[in-house]
Amino acid sequence: MRFKLNKDIYLIFDFNKIPHLLGPKIEDSRKLNNLKALLFHYFEQLQVFTYEDVMALHHKSSNNSPNETLLIKTAFDWYRANNYLVNEQQTSDYNDKLTVEYCFKRQGGKKLPLRAEVFNSPIARQWCYALSFQLRTTPNLLNDGLFYGACFEDLDHVTSLILSELKSCDKMLKAHFEFEISDYAPTQITRHSLWRLHQAFEDYYPKVLELINQSSGNKELKELGQSMKNLNYYIHMAEDLLNDWEGGFVEVIFDGHTRPIPLPFTEHNNQAFSTELKENHVYLNYFQIGYSVLAAFEAGTDSKPNPQVSFCANHFLYFRPSNDLLNKDNFDSVKDWLKTTHNLDINDPNLRLGHIPLAKFTGHSSYKEILKNISGSHKLASISIEQTKE
Repeated sequence: MRFKLNKDIYLIFDFNKIPHLLGPKIEDSRKLNNLKALLFHYFEQLQVFTYEDVMALHHKSSNNSPNETLLIKTAFDWYRANNYLVNEQQTSDYNDKLTVEYCFKRQGGKKLPLRAEVFNSPIARQWCYALSFQLRTTPNLLNDGLFYGACFEDLDHVTSLILSELKSCDKMLKAHFEFEISDYAPTQITRHSLWRLHQAFEDYYPKVLELINQSSGNKELKELGQSMKNLNYYIHMAEDLLNDWEGGFVEVIFDGHTRPIPLPFTEHNNQAFSTELKENHVYLNYFQIGYSVLAAFEAGTDSKPNPQVSFCANHFLYFRPSNDLLNKDNFDSVKDWLKTTHNLDINDPNLRLGHIPLAKFTGHSSYKEILKNISGSHKLASISIEQTKE
């Protein structure tokens, strides 16, 4: 079986992407991380094992207290939650239900709550734990949510946002890199002009982040980083509007996030991705610089696609008709593009085509019903998680 983390124990990542278990007390945190190392030593001695096997081995070398037993179990569960125990069969046998409530604020101040039930899958559960930790530590949302689609935005407004952020970025990029990003300002919004601008973002945003890390107290650099981050999202908003798709979606992006959680290239993780986007579902957000495979194809970019290898609490709410991103109309085109442009095989599971489903909204018959209530909103006021025993 898989276990949820103890409610007082959190998984965090330091700046070197090293995982740590954080307990309610500092001394508990130290014990947890020491016990993780001890457990790994036990794992190396046992080819196939259960929690009871590990505890029996530990009893031989230590007279552990009840508190230490809890800490060992929590550390053991951390290994399970991160798919390091690869010889263990995955399960959806949980004794509780997790529900996420999103509260939208409409014009006039009226609030509309929407509830989504989290799927009983290992990654969905792990995401929900990450979301819980995010909400307890740094809960502020970027722009109170990012709203995509003609039901929320129009191309003229998004174009003005792009040009405004370009103006904000230009002076500082000139000063630090002698680079004029204004040269990439689109005279007309097309897929190619947006791809060209996004290339400039991909090239210079990592350099800006490096400067910010070197000068953490520099207010101007932080503002530059924020402007470039906004620019990236506005580019993707414009790309979405060019597609003229029905409905819309809302990205939930946190201003400051915990360190990314690795998503190793295992068969289980690869199979979690789906090219089908279902209406009124919640999906894991793409969380790295660049384009995923299908996003790169849609954008018409020649840049090598970058399959998702990590995630955090960021996600998106899909309020559109169900749609398969890889279907009979585009399969051959995607296949040929991958082969001729990047020498990649469409059947390679490591390409991780699509997104990972996390939850489904309840209480509404269709996405149109939800959009009818929130299309006038541009503010996600709050997010909360409810855990109930079953």
